[in-house]
Amino acid sequence: MKNIFIFFIIFFFIGCDGGGTKIVELNETTPIEDDVEQDIDIKESFTYVVKKTGQSISYDSEGKEIGYLPDDGFFQLGKEPIYTRASQSVIDELTHLQWQDNNDVRTKTKSWSEAKSYCDALVLDGYDDWRLPTLMELTTLVDYSHTAPAINRKYFYNVNDDQRWYWSVSSFKEYDENRWCVDFVTGKQSYFYKDNSNHLRCVRDGE
Repeated sequence: MKNIFIFFIIFFFIGCDGGGTKIVELNETTPIEDDVEQDIDIKESFTYVVKKTGQSISYDSEGKEIGYLPDDGFFQLGKEPIYTRASQSVIDELTHLQWQDNNDVRTKTKSWSEAKSYCDALVLDGYDDWRLPTLMELTTLVDYSHTAPAINRKYFYNVNDDQRWYWSVSSFKEYDENRWCVDFVTGKQSYFYKDNSNHLRCVRDGE
């Protein structure tokens, strides 16, 4: 009997000081830490669900379409994303997270500290318990069937084709002054110094 071992390794392009690019293997040992308040238990409030990635076609190493490569496009596993639209926010019915989606998401850029303070003070759609999302939470919004932006535009209205990095609360533990971000043009992840100016999309724990 043959044993088949499948290794899932995801490589992300990491923005470095001085304009360089570094490739980091993001796995269970990658140093990610969530800077959340002590009275917020992310593990309790966040229901992680494996969603369909949106990839519907498989490709070989040369970029040619292929029908039998065992990847997302072949297996089509995971749950279909389910969103509902509120007035200025979007509710993810699978993760039970509610996401800010007003004009500020499209137009405002802030440093990490400013973004965190903004979310902590946000009052939107009748709620005042918004916060900056963790890296894992933010990544659940990426739709890999689209680029520029890599998000479901049917429900998320306030997006631009060139919107790139969005702050998360998660830090890169080896470099305490850096925080993880998600690029909603391509769907990739990277970390930046907290003083950089990036976009923000606040989140709250839904009902």
